[in-house]
Amino acid sequence: PVQSSARALERIAIGIAAFELTLGSASLAFPSVAVINLLVLATACGFLTVSSIGYVRHRGKSCLCFGGLSNRVFDGLGILRSVVIVGLATGVSVIAVSRSAIALSTAGHLLLLGGAAVIAMATHTAARGVAMTNEAETI
Repeated sequence: PVQSSARALERIAIGIAAFELTLGSASLAFPSVAVINLLVLATACGFLTVSSIGYVRHRGKSCLCFGGLSNRVFDGLGILRSVVIVGLATGVSVIAVSRSAIALSTAGHLLLLGGAAVIAMATHTAARGVAMTNEAETI
């Protein structure tokens, strides 16, 4: 039962990360689509909610936000970071960007999405490397 629970949490974490990467890539490639910007704002509000609940229930404990890449804990600074992210997301979501202001061809959009995929893969590889290094240091 504990192992299946851990697997379920891992799947949820992978799903959240995939959603964030997809949303970020879509926002980058299609900034004039207002719905995407509102989803970015809603996601930022989710970060603030998690930070706040974590601060109340698990103050001082590691949030494991970035796996092996971070030793951040639930604290007031984390809530402040989340408030800043929500503020920035609010600013981005209310700024109307006309389609004519973005001069990307279909190929340009695809290249931008491809670049985002390469960055995501590089980040994943770095996270695994750091996690392996941290694991080796604790042994």
